[in-house]
Amino acid sequence: MRKIFSVVIVLVLVVCALILAVLNPNDVPLNFYFVKLTVPISVAVFSFVFIGVILGSALSASMWMKKVNELRRLRRKLAEREKELDSLRKLPMKNSP
Repeated sequence: MRKIFSVVIVLVLVVCALILAVLNPNDVPLNFYFVKLTVPISVAVFSFVFIGVILGSALSASMWMKKVNELRRLRRKLAEREKELDSLRKLPMKNSP
């Protein structure tokens, strides 16, 4: 079900991009301080969305890696605590006077 939903979303986005490209053939000037370009609006929009997706993915990946490292650290700590608890359970109990 999730894959079908993803495919539908991608198809809708592709159709929207095609409609944008067909209905907006005009060129737009882009000035990048040292380079001047003239590209169709659809190419400019697609390029900036693509750059945004790449940057967002990189940020998400870095946050995900931090969480993975934290999870690994916590699992090691849990294993140590469980080992310590098992060793304490094996100790004989002393009678109180």
